[in-house]
Amino acid sequence: MTLVEMLEKNAREFPEKKAIIYHDFMLTYRELNETVNRLTHALLEIGFKKGDRVAFMLPRIPELVITFLSTAKAQGIAVPINFELLDDKIRAVLNNITPRYFIVHKQFLELAKRAVPKDSEISIIVAGENYEGEYISWKELQKGKNPDNPCPAPDKDDIVYLNYTSGSTGNPKGAVTTHSNIYWNTIAAVDALKLTPDDIHLCIFAPFAHPHEIFSRALYLGGTMVLVDKIYPKSIAEAIAKHKVTTMMGLSPMY
Repeated sequence: MTLVEMLEKNAREFPEKKAIIYHDFMLTYRELNETVNRLTHALLEIGFKKGDRVAFMLPRIPELVITFLSTAKAQGIAVPINFELLDDKIRAVLNNITPRYFIVHKQFLELAKRAVPKDSEISIIVAGENYEGEYISWKELQKGKNPDNPCPAPDKDDIVYLNYTSGSTGNPKGAVTTHSNIYWNTIAAVDALKLTPDDIHLCIFAPFAHPHEIFSRALYLGGTMVLVDKIYPKSIAEAIAKHKVTTMMGLSPMY
């Protein structure tokens, strides 16, 4: 089962169920699927092809999930980039993957501009409220686009993203991840933790390290994912209490 199949199944079976909660913002599965479709059609209309790569530097916000799933629907390869790296390290990744598009939050725009190789044909798309500038607006790009499911859909063995390693024993490497890899990893977690469609998920993984962990279990189950952009004890506790979180995933130091 692919990420695309999971999303479209939930949009059919639980259209009005909460898919994403971010502070006071909420998207149902129907709204999430339609938003993903609009961005997918927008990418396809500006020349995106199967196997093209989309690099992105986005915090833990709804745009992260939407961009990842839209890239998957367009049969592309998502490449999350660590925005805590220096310019030259980011440039090395961009040179390595030669992305078609670089989707960045406006708070990382200056970093992205410095990191993009000179004479590069990489197009920058900027996410973030009220962005106006020389680059393509993530929000404006979707306006008036088709909310229906595009076709053809990706295959379960298609590469869906490159997960860059930390580089602790050498230069970071893009570990290849398929839809099937994510599916079986998710099945194992759901089975081990006895998760159900009623669970409300909070994942505090970094958005550039295993970003699928932020949404994959909720997406598979038709559950709800809660996003927090800042990892502080108070903000995490408030999110758990306010949204009645039932399952949480993070690294040991976070706990």
